[in-house]
Amino acid sequence: MDIKRDVAIKSWDGTWTYHPKVIAAPESAEDLVEILTDEVRFPSPVRPAGSMHSTARMNGDDGGTIVDMTKMNRILHFTDDTVTVEAGATYIVVSDALKDRGLHFHVTTEIGNVNLVAMATAAARALRGTEGSRGGHPGEADSSVDPLTGCPTGPVLDRRLGEEFERARRYALSFSLILLDVDALAGVNERLGSEAGDRLLRGLAARVRSQLRLPDLLCRYGGDEFAIVLPETGVDGALRSVARIREALSATPLDPTLAGERPRVSAGIVTYPHPAADRPDDLVALVEAGLARAKGQSGERVGIAE
Repeated sequence: MDIKRDVAIKSWDGTWTYHPKVIAAPESAEDLVEILTDEVRFPSPVRPAGSMHSTARMNGDDGGTIVDMTKMNRILHFTDDTVTVEAGATYIVVSDALKDRGLHFHVTTEIGNVNLVAMATAAARALRGTEGSRGGHPGEADSSVDPLTGCPTGPVLDRRLGEEFERARRYALSFSLILLDVDALAGVNERLGSEAGDRLLRGLAARVRSQLRLPDLLCRYGGDEFAIVLPETGVDGALRSVARIREALSATPLDPTLAGERPRVSAGIVTYPHPAADRPDDLVALVEAGLARAKGQSGERVGIAE
């Protein structure tokens, strides 16, 4: 494998310059094992190079080892119902190969350059959150899933915040927490009844979920509030997420019976690292304070944690 030492590299958009001790480009599983077990040649922390669409500091701080997976972006073979790929294979490469065989595999530009292993890991993390309590007794209510919207609830949010906080702290990453408040819910309940309000919430949850990436987590936070965890996302990325969500909510009705309703949302945002956040609970307090400020505003109604 190719190994470079003490070189400077830039992020894909030129925003950040990194100075890792080592850049390694593995070509096999054996190379990966060597990188992960030989701390003398490949000092910690070991980080993959950021995917091309990321706006976060995917490579972290200076020092350590950067792993460039581009030489393992290969398809090994096809069968009638499987595709075997190497660890660095990206969605866009697999999509093109399937399309050449007359098969359909749609990806968006947003995730096209993410490798399959990274996305599978994120999916497993999300499933642990939403399916962890399915082993209970038949008929037992699942307290980790909101029955109205299908969104995970507080226990899942707390667990995920703890995981992202520790990961960001250990590997010098950023992540953001958004708290959304549905401004129109009380009015809908008063004018049209609680069943209409429930339909609005179900439609809103589905619409918000459609604007998120696979690694992101949407949770029901309270009666008219939703929390969103955005891994490896800074404050600018969080603001863009809020803008996309608002645009999606205003585009078409959330339910055929609510054609005249275009709910607005207020948003609080906090991004880690934050000088006032020493533990996950601090982020919750900060984002709640940001949402409170947003609800007192006119116009954009977005409050960023101070």
